[in-house]
Parts: sequence; C-alpha cells; structure tokens
Amino acid sequence: MYTVKVPVGVVGFINAFNYPISLLAWKVAPALAAGCTIVFKPGPQTPLTTLYFAYLMDKTGKFPPGVFNVVLGGAAVGQALVEHDLVDKVGFTGSVATGKHVVRSTASTKFIRSASVELGGKSPGVVMPDVDLEKTAKLVVSGCMSNAGMNCNALTRLWVHRSIYDKFIPLLKTAAESLVLGTPQNGDTQMGPLIDENQYKRVLEYIRIGKEEDRAEVLTGGGPALGRGYWVKPTVFTMTNPKARVATEEIFGPVLSVLEPFDDIDDVIEIERRSDYALAAGIFTQDHSSIAKFTRKMRCGTIWVNSYNDVYSYLPFGGFRNSGFGRELGYESFDGYLATKTIIDNIAC
Repeated sequence: MYTVKVPVGVVGFINAFNYPISLLAWKVAPALAAGCTIVFKPGPQTPLTTLYFAYLMDKTGKFPPGVFNVVLGGAAVGQALVEHDLVDKVGFTGSVATGKHVVRSTASTKFIRSASVELGGKSPGVVMPDVDLEKTAKLVVSGCMSNAGMNCNALTRLWVHRSIYDKFIPLLKTAAESLVLGTPQNGDTQMGPLIDENQYKRVLEYIRIGKEEDRAEVLTGGGPALGRGYWVKPTVFTMTNPKARVATEEIFGPVLSVLEPFDDIDDVIEIERRSDYALAAGIFTQDHSSIAKFTRKMRCGTIWVNSYNDVYSYLPFGGFRNSGFGRELGYESFDGYLATKTIIDNIAC
C-alpha cells in the first residue's frame, strides 16, 4: 500500500496586469514542475510579456507543443477558459468580484474542478512609539506607493500611536513628497503612472470620495501629477475614519489612509480582525511582546515586521477571506498542482 502524487492535469491561468512577469513565474514554475500543462491568459493591458515568454519557451526546444499555451482577450475569453471541460484546475489573480465569479464557475460546469485565487487587499500597518520615525515613514510610503500603489498587498491603512502621531505625520508627508515621478527610461524614477485611463479615473474618483464623502484630511497629493499621462500624486489622507470608503475599499493606486491615532494595540487588532480582507499586514516596533501579539492574533497571509513588501521565492504567499485561498511561492505552491492517488496492492496475497 502506498500513495503517489500525480499532476492535476490542465491548468487554466488568468493573470493580473500589475506584475505580469512575476505573477506568471509564480504560477507557471510550480505547475510545470508538477507535470501539468498550461493555458495562460494574461491581463489584456499587459499581453506582450506573456507572449515573449512563450516565444522564449518555444525557442529553447525543451517544451513539447501544447505544454504552454497562451490565449488573449478579455472577460469572454477568461469565462471560456474557466468553463472548458478539459481544464482541471483554475488559477486566478485579480479583483474580488471576478475571483468570486471564477470560483462559482468552477463548480457550475460539467466537472467540479479545483481553484486557487489571489485577490485584493486593504493591508494595515501599525507604527508603535519605539521606532526610528524617519526610517519608518519611508518604509510606510514605499509599502503603499510601490508600483504606483497597484499592489494587492499594498500598505494602505496606517495606525500610528497617539504619543508619536504629531511627530510622525510631517515625516510621512516629507517621504511621500520626495518620491520622484516619471517614466522607466529615467533612472531616477521611483513611481510611474497608473496602467491605463480606467485605473486613472478610478483612483481620482476615490480621492474625490475621500475628500468629499469621507471628510478625510488631505496631507499631501490629492490629484493628477505631471500634467500629462496617467500619473497621480502620492496621496495621504489623515484622521480617516476606519470605516470610511477610502480606508476599507481597495483603490489600487498611490493612496494611503492614516487612521485616527490609537492608544492600545489590542484595539487595532480587534478592528483589523473584522476586515473583509486578510492578505497582509505590517508592524513597526522593537517591542517583542507587541510583535508576538500582533503576529499571533492577526488573521492574514503575510505579516511583515519592521519592513514591508519583501517577497521571497521560498516563502508562501496568499491570503484568507476576500483575499483568496491557495498559496503561491514556496513548497506549498506545489500542493495545488498535485493530486494524491492511493494504491492498495495485494499482489503478494
């Protein structure tokens, strides 16, 4: 009697636009290593990376025809891929609404097939009184504004301890305003534009909501940048109600909501444990008891301590609740592409 691991079969991947080569690698590498074949649909905004990757795979001569396949298109193509009877598993990265639809679709076709979905986030950060304030302000801004904020685990909800709030906020403003906006061709660029006009309009609309509906205070930013293209100024709201829309809904842009100052970390943890999202969180402190409490009680897939956005290929990445299920990276990434077969052998009887 024994068990063997076998490939799940054909995997249909639907990718997001924000990290087209990284997310592709996270998905394709473990699936191929497990012995699966792949049909891959990139985000319609960023197809060229995937097409060139497919060209390079073909050029190696190491992969037989049909092992890695690419389809292009929008929602209709994605739907056809999810519903195809020859697809045994679906992997998706994208919005919560589309992710829920994908999961429903995998159970409503001829065969029920497995799925892994990496969805959105509204990740909190907590700044305790014992940190280097200037260094932490820079880490927070980087954690929020990297890739122009188009990052599912971006640090977008910030809790600052009341005892340092008034000292920390000006440093946060300086850090945000020091970011260099521009194009990739400029080696000094630290933040580029948003992906397209739709995302640009979406982010500006959320900034309007923050100002007019949520009544949050604009510390810096709050509008378009550079007078052209789809750049948006790094925007920081302060004294934001934790239940405000800009503080609870994923914006996917360079917008940080600094929440009302806190006194007790237990209160922060209690609020954040009720969040719809559970992808990532961060805490900045040298106090080991606070670190232990935060990392133990917070319910999310990744927790950073005194850093943010560090991602390692040998550590799993993923979330809970509306942030999805399944893991990418690390040994755990193989689990979703393998099925266990049990063999009960009585030949010697």
